[in-house]
Amino acid sequence: METVKAGRKFAYDFLNLPHHTQLGILLDNGLVTQEEIRDNSIPFFTTAFFRAKEQGKMDALVVAVNKATFDREQENLRYNPPKPVEAPKPKFRVTPYRSIDKRIEITGPDQLRFFVDYDDVNQKVVDGQLKYMLELLEKQWTYVVPDSDYEHEEEE
Repeated sequence: METVKAGRKFAYDFLNLPHHTQLGILLDNGLVTQEEIRDNSIPFFTTAFFRAKEQGKMDALVVAVNKATFDREQENLRYNPPKPVEAPKPKFRVTPYRSIDKRIEITGPDQLRFFVDYDDVNQKVVDGQLKYMLELLEKQWTYVVPDSDYEHEEEE
């Protein structure tokens, strides 16, 4: 099974290379001649692979195709660098020391607010655990819009 996957990957990699690169690899390994390339009636790709197998040059051919594929990918990255991934904006933000009594305000979506009051605890402990609380809120918070019919039933 692994041999089939490796063979298929090799074939796809070879076929995805530009035509001039394919010909260069085959010529460098002595698997086709210039005359065969000029004569379009001969299926020289098939002939070249049979020759590579007969002459024991498949390993060299695989190495050459892998190198050409790697070089092509590096060239593509040079001209088309990946765009940096922007971090998602956090849903919750912290406003420390909001008022004269020692508390931290955590503001979330739709005017949701939490107040962490630390009059009776160590401020450093609260500040140390605050980032974990924010991570938990960011990962777990879901806001469900109340169903308007449900609100009317409660009023009646």
